[in-house]
Amino acid sequence: MIRTILNEKGGVAKTTTAIQLAAGFAKAGRKTLLIDGDPQGGATKILFSGDVLKEIMETDQNTISEVMMHPERIKECIRSTGVENLKMIPGNGALNRTINKLRINPMTSYPVRLKKALKFLGDEYEEIVIDNNPFFTLFSMNTVVCADEVIIPTDIDLGSLAAVTATMSDIADIIDEMGDAVHVDVRILLTMVDRLKIDRTIIEQVRAAHKKRIYTTTIRTQNKPVKEANFSHTLLINDEKSAVAQDYRNFISEVLGGQEA
Repeated sequence: MIRTILNEKGGVAKTTTAIQLAAGFAKAGRKTLLIDGDPQGGATKILFSGDVLKEIMETDQNTISEVMMHPERIKECIRSTGVENLKMIPGNGALNRTINKLRINPMTSYPVRLKKALKFLGDEYEEIVIDNNPFFTLFSMNTVVCADEVIIPTDIDLGSLAAVTATMSDIADIIDEMGDAVHVDVRILLTMVDRLKIDRTIIEQVRAAHKKRIYTTTIRTQNKPVKEANFSHTLLINDEKSAVAQDYRNFISEVLGGQEA
């Protein structure tokens, strides 16, 4: 199954969600591919370090940028992460340059390039998770076209909730434009939730507005363990003491419970 993590606002835990979900699939024994589609390379910087990270950040080769330019080379761009069952296509700033090159060339069939690339993998991966930058780009369009599900993480904030509406509207536009080429479900994950009455009230309102699109699990606010995991290049979900890590483990269980394990 292909899932893209998308929201047109930053700071809502897209990258954290993408990494933990992909790692959770891998720990459950499912062969998983994580794609870093954020030119800032957030997921790449967390899962790689040292000379390997330096090499990734300084080259256009063997990243998602090269996949978009040359879909047939996708297998050359896949790297092991050190986590069993989890491999990754890293990302860096080259993706922005690639997007600009493709956008000015009407012969590139841009919206379906990632879908074309993934076909070269066949059934090699049971799960594919794609991280995105906090803008709706032509790369984001590619991820929606190839995805089975879009997960929109959002915190309890007026700007973030407005971005959910905007993101859903853009997804609807893609579906209208591409027609039968797109078959995607849209789900919302509430993140950075404080156990306050105001947050509980807003959550009830969001659930009423979006009904079955909302995941039951919510992810609480807990910055310290997230930062510690990121800086130490470890997986948050391996932290047995952190409440936010438990939330992500619950979320992974909810997602896996909705499909064949």
